Formats: sequence, structure tokens, C-alpha cells
Amino acid sequence: MAERPLATGAGSSAVAGSSAVGSTVAPGATAKPAVVPAVRAQKVIDAQIAAFTSRSDAELGKTFDRSAVILVHSGHEVDEEELASTLIQVGPHERVLEIKLSQLVAGGNDDAVWLMAEFAITKRNEEPQEQPTTNHETIRATQLIAASADWKVVTAAFSEPRDPGRLGGVFPMHSTTAPGPLTPMLAAPAKLADALAVDPAVVAVPPDKAAAVGPSAARALLASFAGRKLEVNGASREVRTEKWGFAQANVSWLEPGGNPFRLTAQLIALPKPDGSWTVVAIQFLAL
Repeated sequence: MAERPLATGAGSSAVAGSSAVGSTVAPGATAKPAVVPAVRAQKVIDAQIAAFTSRSDAELGKTFDRSAVILVHSGHEVDEEELASTLIQVGPHERVLEIKLSQLVAGGNDDAVWLMAEFAITKRNEEPQEQPTTNHETIRATQLIAASADWKVVTAAFSEPRDPGRLGGVFPMHSTTAPGPLTPMLAAPAKLADALAVDPAVVAVPPDKAAAVGPSAARALLASFAGRKLEVNGASREVRTEKWGFAQANVSWLEPGGNPFRLTAQLIALPKPDGSWTVVAIQFLAL
């Protein structure tokens, strides 16, 4: 399938991505409706935008499975206070004037849907004793929605585009597990590129630049990491089922001249019949 631009206009409810895979049905049987990834993704994003706008942690929490860990600058649990403000980085003296969906990419099948959403956020900063200002910011998010979780989000990452910093340490991951086949790929861009799916909704989100959509663009982005010495820092979180999998970890980018550049990273993958995994979404978040 040829790759095509998947960006939508700001504020549009349109989405683009791969088509769903339908089930084979015996003659005379009633067909089960195939999952439409774009519809599943749009439903979740619409609910999240409404929750972000009202800053309702309760409504936002309804879009996530209770087991989900959400990466921002560190891992966050679904029942945390101020979760809505944390994910879109709204300070105590800021209020959201408007949130628009500027891009939505979605792909998947009858068991799982992955998405990448880009939010254009207008905020009013009303810091006491200072002149109010209006700011325009961008937040990108990759998320995995699973049928086994009643079509709620089982893993997510939210970040603003910016350069990573040199830091002496990082927050540990939440709900860590033993590493499996997915976690090492977070520090191995060449292996990530080799494992990319051929789906036009494949997406790679770097810490500081625009997201790359489609296998060719994602592969080119990962190639730009060549020569960087990356390593997984500390314990990671990796969950694999028969239908989907993901990994989350802190990643250090080692360079002479100071502390490592620090990142967190999330990978979403689907299993192949031979037991290996195909990567459909990768996001690096600057710390």
C-alpha cells in the first residue's frame, strides 16, 4: 500500500490510517463488524480533549485501563490527582482556552488500535503580579487501545517537542517488569527500523522534531539516530499478550562532555505468526 500524508487540518475530526482487518465468516453466518481504527481512535481522543478542556481527572481516567502507566517526564498512574493538567502540562496559574486536534494517525485490527495524536493547545498564563500572556503549545501522544481492555488505553506517552537535557538522574519507571524482546529495541534504532511494520500508519515521534508517519519516513528518522550511543537506564516496563505488546523505559544518550542526555521512550508492537514482533509506534520523550 502506498504511503500517503496522514495529517488533518487543525480542529478537524477527520482521521487517517490503516484499514481494519475483518474476520472470515462461514457462509450464512452473521458477520461481526470489523474494528475501524480511525473510529476507535477518534472516540478516545474526543473524550480526552473534553476532559483536558474541563480539567476533569475523572473523565480522563475513563479513557484508560486501570493498569496503564502514562509517560510524560516520568511515569504516571491513572488515578493520580491533576492527571489532566500533567498530561498536557498546564500549570497552576494557567487555563486552557482551546485544544484542537492538528493530526491524528490510527492503525490496527480487531484486537488493538494504535494512534498518534498531535494537540494544538492555547493557554492563558495568569501568574499573580505578572502581565497575563497567551501561549500556543504542541503535545504529541502515542497510545494503544485494546479490545481486551474494553477499548480503553493500555499504554500512552505524552510529550512536547523539545531538546533533551543533560541530567544526573531520572525518575524510575512505574510498575516495572523483567525485560523481554521489546525493551532492548528502545536503545537500538537500527533494530527498530528493521522491525517496523509496512503499515502506512506506522509512526515514529522524536523528542524534538515533527513526527514521521509511514514506514519510509519512520525508517529515515531512526537512521538519523545512527552513531548515537544509547542505553536503557534502569528497570523497564514491558507487557506482551497474544495480541499486542509495549515497552516503556528510561533511555540515556551518552555523549562526552557531561551527563548523558536523558529520554524516556515507548514502543508499541504487534505479534507476528513466527513469534517475533513488528513495531507500529515509537516515541522518544525529552527529559
